[in-house]
Amino acid sequence: DRHHGTHAADARRFDEARPFGRRRRGNQDQVRERRAMPTVDVLNLKRDKVGSLTLSDEVFGAEVATHLMHEVVVAQQASQRAGTHAAKERAAVRGSSRKIYKQKGTGRARHGSIRAPIFVGGGRAHPPKPQDWARRPPRRVRLAALKSALSLRLKEGRLLVVEDFELGEVKTKAVAAI
Repeated sequence: DRHHGTHAADARRFDEARPFGRRRRGNQDQVRERRAMPTVDVLNLKRDKVGSLTLSDEVFGAEVATHLMHEVVVAQQASQRAGTHAAKERAAVRGSSRKIYKQKGTGRARHGSIRAPIFVGGGRAHPPKPQDWARRPPRRVRLAALKSALSLRLKEGRLLVVEDFELGEVKTKAVAAI
């Protein structure tokens, strides 16, 4: 004990108070109840209700895992990076690498190559190199993120099911009217 004569679980000493018994996870005692399968209206292009569709609870009733959606989106954006940035280091710069003047006796600072990073026209000290930024999360993570996104759309009421998506002409105005 830190202080003489104190009990480890004394509630009056907030800096030493601990819960009695073993620690449990917050959702360990809760039993998952079976929910009804979600249904969504089927619409035509004029937004008239044509019917209804029962959706799978496994896909559209999943818990929303925002951290998985974030991981997948970041991986997709990282994979789109070109990664072609580059600069030359002192070994790749054109020019001689001979010692420009002798080491001692000149009164000047000691130098080797004129292509060192300290000189104008020299190479970069730690230049960027071309690299592949592509990431691919595990399949289970990608599937769980997709289920989370679909479940979130359904919970927000932003999921539309269209019966026939046939347009007379390919125009943005026609799609925006829907």
